[in-house]
Amino acid sequence: MLMNQNVTHVMSKSVTIELGADLQSEFQCYLDCCVSLEVAPRINAFLNYIYNYGTYQNPKEPEWD
Repeated sequence: MLMNQNVTHVMSKSVTIELGADLQSEFQCYLDCCVSLEVAPRINAFLNYIYNYGTYQNPKEPEWD
C-alpha cells in the first residue's frame, strides 16, 4: 500500500522573547500542560490563547456586540 504525504519544509529560526512575570507563569503552565498531554508546545497557540483570553492575573473581559 503506497501512502502519499505532503511535506512542507520550513526553515527554523531562533527567537528570544522576554516575558513579564505573569506571562512567564502562564507560559510555564502551558508548557506543563503540553508535557502532560504529550503534545509539542507551539508559541503561536500560546500567544493566540493569551490574545483571546488574557492571563490568570489579568483576564480579558468579553466584548459583547
